[in-house]
Amino acid sequence: MSNNSKYWIVTDLDGTLMDENYDISPARKTLHSLANLRIPVIPCTSKTASEVRHFRKENGLLDPFIVENGAAVYGYDENDTSEWELILG
Repeated sequence: MSNNSKYWIVTDLDGTLMDENYDISPARKTLHSLANLRIPVIPCTSKTASEVRHFRKENGLLDPFIVENGAAVYGYDENDTSEWELILG
């Protein structure tokens, strides 16, 4: 994440960013606005890294993400070419 924003959003996915039907469409306008403001949106979820990679790709999220209830943090270098991993638990 190459961003100097003093703000960032950390959000759960299930029932927060997505509704009870796993629909993210109500949040899309907000996600687009945050991207335009260069405010990072960092998913923090019980999902696996693989699941979150897929979710991020489908929804155009580029910022780091936290998986398996805080067990690891993932992100990409400034050139978006290689993923880094920080295992916490």
